[in-house]
Amino acid sequence: MSVLERLHGIDSSSNGSARDASVARGPIRAIPLAGAIAFAQPAYSWRTQGPPTLLHVALLVNDTVRVAPTLAELAGAAPPSTSVLPATTPADVRTRAATLYARMRDALRRGDWAAFGQAFDELGKLLAPGGAR
Repeated sequence: MSVLERLHGIDSSSNGSARDASVARGPIRAIPLAGAIAFAQPAYSWRTQGPPTLLHVALLVNDTVRVAPTLAELAGAAPPSTSVLPATTPADVRTRAATLYARMRDALRRGDWAAFGQAFDELGKLLAPGGAR
């Protein structure tokens, strides 16, 4: 069975979503691990009215497929904090983004996917419309 078939097979076993939504899959990413390669793929719920939302992330490592709502949860991290440090000026936003990016790079060097996912989610919240106030 191919990586694509393995990752797509989880959609048929997951809970159905609303009738007016379809599933759109993101690109498959190869992630080097110690002694293995993992393959990750996000799936989005795409409704007729409104933007897509992340449905889940699937991860294939060796013969095991795991699914979780976010990359951070898939890596075993606690759900990311809901608070983002308030940024009041463009300089504050740049400084906070640079700090989060540095955390992501450091986590990547260590192979700490939970820390990487948490910093990535925080960066997304910071850069989202209304995220930096």
